[in-house]
Amino acid sequence: MKIKYKIAAFVLISGALILLINNYRPFPKSSKNDARYFWAHKTHGEQTAHIVFGGDSRIYRGVNPASFGSSALNLGYSAQGYSNKYMDFVEDHLNEKKPTIVLGISPYSLTPKACLNEHLESEQKRSSYDIFQILSIEKHLRFLEPIRPSEIKNAMQNNDKGYHEHFHENGWVASNRFDADTNRTLLKYRDNFTDNMVSDSVIHLLSERVKKWTKAGIQVFAFRPPSSISMEDLENEISGYDELRMEEVIFDCGGIWLEINNNYHSYDGSHLSKRAAMKFSNELNAKIEAIQATQQQ
Repeated sequence: MKIKYKIAAFVLISGALILLINNYRPFPKSSKNDARYFWAHKTHGEQTAHIVFGGDSRIYRGVNPASFGSSALNLGYSAQGYSNKYMDFVEDHLNEKKPTIVLGISPYSLTPKACLNEHLESEQKRSSYDIFQILSIEKHLRFLEPIRPSEIKNAMQNNDKGYHEHFHENGWVASNRFDADTNRTLLKYRDNFTDNMVSDSVIHLLSERVKKWTKAGIQVFAFRPPSSISMEDLENEISGYDELRMEEVIFDCGGIWLEINNNYHSYDGSHLSKRAAMKFSNELNAKIEAIQATQQQ
């Protein structure tokens, strides 16, 4: 009996220590565990919404669906392009209650390399066991995730240096760098458009899908996601992107093009900070609601 009591006491004490550690230990500013759950849930979850957002990382970091109500999903993926496969994915997450699709069209999203869907493909190829483990087990073991000593030190000193990510189940990643540099990604994007400019064939795929959606009674909005003035100038110069052309394409297909001011804070020249993303999301929602209210009059 004494052995049983000792085992029970050990289990109780261990459980209490685990709960204590879970409640008070600092967590990584960019959690790999949270990221794995976030992408598995976004890709393999069965959630649908009356308004869904498509696009690349400027969308999943820049648009918070909470600004649009409880029935809204952000379906952005890294370096994502408007291939038929991706647009099928977006469409599959739309429900029938006042269906609306909002597309963030960055210059890169209209290139052949973007349409390889590498990020989405990698998530869709996960095994069923891997998906089960991530969605059902790993999310409860967050407290076991390793953390670097430097992050513990920073937490103790209330030092917010470095890259922060907070993953939301609605598809938004609230991001920030406290060592912000609006030129950080310019060289990378210059390389991105080497032998990989905006493609007429991708624009055609997108236009055909927007026609299909609008004819089916789905309202479609599109816009160029904000980044930074230096990034916008670079993309206008080397990508082959023509915003006036895109506005005409969307309009001719029955959609609505939204004019967006590029005056939000970007921590790396391409993506909006958490605060800027929340401000932008609220203003984007106000634009869409104003148009919809006018249409109902």
